[in-house]
Amino acid sequence: MKDVAQKAGVHTTTVSLVLRNSARIPLATRRRIQAIAKEMGYQQDPMLSALVSYRNQRLTPKAPPTVAMIFDYKNQEELDRAPIPYRKFMEGATRKAEELGYRLEPFFFSGRVRSAEGRRIGRILFSRGIKGAILCAFGSETQNFEMEWDKFCMVQIECEHLKLPLHMVSADQMMMAREAVRRLWAQGYRRIGIAVGRAEETYLDHAFTVGFHGEAALHPGLELAPPLLLTNGATTEECAPLLREWIQRFGIEAVLSNWGNIPDALDIIAADIPPSTVSVELELESKPHRGSFGGTMPRDVVVGERAVEQLAMLLRLNQTGWVDTPNRILIPGTWMEGNRFGSVALGSRS
Repeated sequence: MKDVAQKAGVHTTTVSLVLRNSARIPLATRRRIQAIAKEMGYQQDPMLSALVSYRNQRLTPKAPPTVAMIFDYKNQEELDRAPIPYRKFMEGATRKAEELGYRLEPFFFSGRVRSAEGRRIGRILFSRGIKGAILCAFGSETQNFEMEWDKFCMVQIECEHLKLPLHMVSADQMMMAREAVRRLWAQGYRRIGIAVGRAEETYLDHAFTVGFHGEAALHPGLELAPPLLLTNGATTEECAPLLREWIQRFGIEAVLSNWGNIPDALDIIAADIPPSTVSVELELESKPHRGSFGGTMPRDVVVGERAVEQLAMLLRLNQTGWVDTPNRILIPGTWMEGNRFGSVALGSRS
């Protein structure tokens, strides 16, 4: 069973349910894992299968238990317009929940007082018998979140600024920044800077800039510009003059940023900065922008999956409330080369 689980990329509990043809597992998932088991030589015991079939016919089918995913948005429409990572967290969490026999349901901040939303949602979950919940990447505008923690099994995706003693899953933003600095250094870039949003600095606990400065400290020849902190919601046109002044002032050769509109802003000011200036995209949504040195694509779907796995473990063990020694699972991204990949001569700027 372990071999089948490993090849299928699922938990052994899922394989066990599939081999019993449990309706708790979606039909498509059952067929895929059953095919893998057959390929690996698994054969059903006809007597045991008949017994299981008889028992299943006698049992009244039950709806899968529900787990909650809490967003600090007002409704589904706001979530649909949210940055892509939020939707990918939801996608991965939904898929994994179905695999493990749960139904995932989103909950939103629909009350008038943001600071009271935790207790309001908690009352709803408790009244519906929902014991497990995931806090999903709350933004910096949510500075406080309170619930009756001992009633629930809880996991958080990011939300580091809340300082909650809960298991957490996150994209590894520090390693994304470190990988970018390391690759730029190897190609001869020596004057680099990072441009990030002020809000991300808060709710990610400075992960991008900590990774940036941490890796730079290993390369004494680097000349770092102070981080350019951007106001969240700023347009490409609003970012462009800020980038121009910053690049010109510090002679920056490479710009790291988690904002997808920064490469376009660099295009706007191309006539005012050296043509060799490159961008590194720390949170790619697809392939790198034209003229980009490269970038990292976060595996946000995997973040959602791992959060549900953590929650399922807590539910099985009935571990409610805060955690004495919280786990912190960091999911690395995937580096993608850009079409401006190439080295610059050492000391090419004065």
